[in-house]
Amino acid sequence: MEAHLKTVTLTGATGFIGSHLARALIDRGVALHLWVRRSTPLIRALKQRGAAVHIDTGRETGPGLRRALEKADAVIHCAAATKALNRRSFFDSNVTLTERILSRLDRHQTFLLISSQAAAGPSPGGIPVDETVRPAPVNGYGWSKRLAEWKTRAWAHDNDLNCLILRPSAVYGPGEKDFYRLFKSIQNGVALLPGNGRQRLSLLHVDDLVQAILAAMERGRRGETYFVTGEETASWLELASLIQAALSKDRVLTLRGAVPLALPAAFFSEALSRLTGKPGLLCRDKVAEMRQEAWLCSNRKIKEHLVWRPRVSLREGVEQTAAWYVREGWI
Repeated sequence: MEAHLKTVTLTGATGFIGSHLARALIDRGVALHLWVRRSTPLIRALKQRGAAVHIDTGRETGPGLRRALEKADAVIHCAAATKALNRRSFFDSNVTLTERILSRLDRHQTFLLISSQAAAGPSPGGIPVDETVRPAPVNGYGWSKRLAEWKTRAWAHDNDLNCLILRPSAVYGPGEKDFYRLFKSIQNGVALLPGNGRQRLSLLHVDDLVQAILAAMERGRRGETYFVTGEETASWLELASLIQAALSKDRVLTLRGAVPLALPAAFFSEALSRLTGKPGLLCRDKVAEMRQEAWLCSNRKIKEHLVWRPRVSLREGVEQTAAWYVREGWI
């Protein structure tokens, strides 16, 4: 599918990946429409740079989404919940919203779903999964993204296969808030690692993901699904070591979170979340992730189809990210 991006609607621009993507699309001269739930300083800055902003407050979609979609050549659906109080909340945020967007599109509009490696599941035996592997999600987030993929393919079946699905691995970079906790704890002299610290991860810098999304929109083959990840993997221990070096910390105490102890802590955290109405840092879904030997995936297919290559080495990306956190006063 050869295409020059002209008018694009983006959901999720208030998030980590979406904000980086929005800036890149504006830099390319794309006529960008943003559908958001609220205005923020970031959204106002993007509007000043020329993005059209469409707002629907609350949980329901409305006229803002209709206006955002009506003139788009392509839609990049980046909005998603990565944390939720329960599986029903994951379903509402990640599946129902995808359905509502798809119901408003026609066959001439390309739909790109930003899914997740979690939709495919972990990599038993430490063997990277690829697009031929039968998906086996292990938690509510993974299942919600898997169902969103299924809804996307069902729509595409009736609309000239005019969709693309990307499954990024774990994404890090400036502005990210999950790996950030490890950066912050190491800056404070403690590296708190999940499990025994030896679980291996496929890692992807946000700049490389943005370039992969742009390449997919311009050169991706209709109806295809692509894993997106960098060339390097790391265990939590290795990642902590890279962060420690990037922050020039001489001494860091390494603490490993025993998985059997994490489960009762997750029950307590979930009970607290129900009282506060806000998802906690630890839950049974997170424990399910911790139990896995590895989360590895292959980028062979996307490199072959799109002539895309990750450019940011893991060391360079960690150093850049650490410098950003320090410069912005996050740590």
